[in-house]
Amino acid sequence: MRSNVARGKEQLRRVADTVAALNPDRPWRITIGEYRSKRSPEQNNLLWKIYTEIAGGTGHTPEDVHEALKKLFLPPRQIVIGEVRVPVAGSTAGLDVHSFSEYVERVQSWAASELGIVVLDQGE
Repeated sequence: MRSNVARGKEQLRRVADTVAALNPDRPWRITIGEYRSKRSPEQNNLLWKIYTEIAGGTGHTPEDVHEALKKLFLPPRQIVIGEVRVPVAGSTAGLDVHSFSEYVERVQSWAASELGIVVLDQGE
């Protein structure tokens, strides 16, 4: 399945034309939503730098810190396995740039206030 980003009136018109030309005798999955950029590599690198500093100060692995802080700061999700609903930590993978930035700021603030660990962005 392909996914495209349409910008501007002309591209949106082409999307509408494409949908209108689909065979009406076949089922189609069509999903349309506002495009939001995913987190940047720089944001991700900063987050793992923070996780590594927290891990070094607490004796845990960065991966364990990641799992713990997702549970602390992200809304939980539920997955269904067979007939069983299983609560799991939220995920950073689907966060857009803005939401990911807010998450990183919360982690930075918490690390500073709760653990005395301050990690600054490379640009600071």
